[in-house]
Amino acid sequence: MASLRKQIKKLSLPDNDVNLLIQRYLGYRGLGAATLRFFLNSLLKNRAQKKGCSIDLASINASNIIILCPKHVRFLGKLFQAHLKKLGINSTILSEEPKQGYSDHLHIVLCPQVFRPLPTKYIVYQLEQLTVIKSSWNASYRKILDNSVAVLDYSLVNINFLLQNGFSPNKVFYLPIFSKVLKQTQQTEFQHDVLFYGYLNGRRKRILDSLKNMGADIFIANNTYGDAMEKLITNSKIILNLHAKEDGMIESARLFECLSLNKVIISETGIDQNEYQYLEKGVIEFVPPESESQIMMLLNRILSPNSYQEKLDFISSKLEECFDYFGFFLAEFLYSLGLISFENFVKASTLNYPIINKNIRLQQYPACHEFSNSFPIVKHFASWLSDEMSIKFLTYVAKEQNLPYLIIDLNKGNSQNTFYSIGTPPP
Repeated sequence: MASLRKQIKKLSLPDNDVNLLIQRYLGYRGLGAATLRFFLNSLLKNRAQKKGCSIDLASINASNIIILCPKHVRFLGKLFQAHLKKLGINSTILSEEPKQGYSDHLHIVLCPQVFRPLPTKYIVYQLEQLTVIKSSWNASYRKILDNSVAVLDYSLVNINFLLQNGFSPNKVFYLPIFSKVLKQTQQTEFQHDVLFYGYLNGRRKRILDSLKNMGADIFIANNTYGDAMEKLITNSKIILNLHAKEDGMIESARLFECLSLNKVIISETGIDQNEYQYLEKGVIEFVPPESESQIMMLLNRILSPNSYQEKLDFISSKLEECFDYFGFFLAEFLYSLGLISFENFVKASTLNYPIINKNIRLQQYPACHEFSNSFPIVKHFASWLSDEMSIKFLTYVAKEQNLPYLIIDLNKGNSQNTFYSIGTPPP
């Protein structure tokens, strides 16, 4: 691979036209693609196992992926299903073990601690706040993660916790939740001005009581799921999101469920706020914890005549402009397992891709707002292909964005200086 790179670079030096250089690069990459794919499928994939994973990847039956999720996260189950369909993968959503038992198909399991027993071959979508809710991390839960094919997690805070507890980066994948508006609303009448839903602990009750004493009309829903919950959200103007603990993380599953239904949200900031910078410019109204007076000011402003529909239109348009981080990271993960082709990965992941700088570095887990400067390395079951696939993807992006050149830092946090360039940078 190193000699091939040098040859390609040598051939490209006389011409500064990056489109020509990129096409040459892709052409050379394509010459051996069929042979390489055959080699990997026939030799490597039959043996390859993810580090820390006991499941032979070749034994995975992905002809129909089963999404196993409790009713309170049905929105996420549907989000998985919609993206799998776009990638040409069939899926079925289940909320409990079938009477005949689990099939041998690959399962994606949300909230795996809810299910006993678990399927033989499963991927966990980890949704607990591991650093906040201490009781969620115990020997039983760790065993569930250890026995999985892979662990997907919505938060970099959780991922750092897992890595510190001995999990390999080859097993842990970042999958932040994201959804655009799926159901536009032109409602003029609503049952409730403000809705809060979720477990009502002491902290939440105290804040809600304080807001009610200040004049807020808040409807509180608990133990409501599925269609009934969606109907409640639809018939409420504003959704209020409060943490169970003051130092809580952003409840992104709840927030994006409501955004998908075109709702205005007021939410407390979280300890992982850095991961949601792209939502801070009016898509969600964030307030510091324990800020009842600020919440009341926002409620009065948003509920004033003529401003509510304008706010909904603004939210919808801003989300439409956003890059689909969930779709990108899911496609990258499925490609890393060999379940979709590189072409499908690229096709599913380049729409609205953030404008990248001409100098970019590969990282294991960059935050979403860092995509202009950092690229999440494409993990591959054949680890030596990770850099190659990352470079290839960035080459497509560079071509799409008409960059004059691209310099890729391959260090990934290491001390040695390793760069790869496409095109001819200025002296």
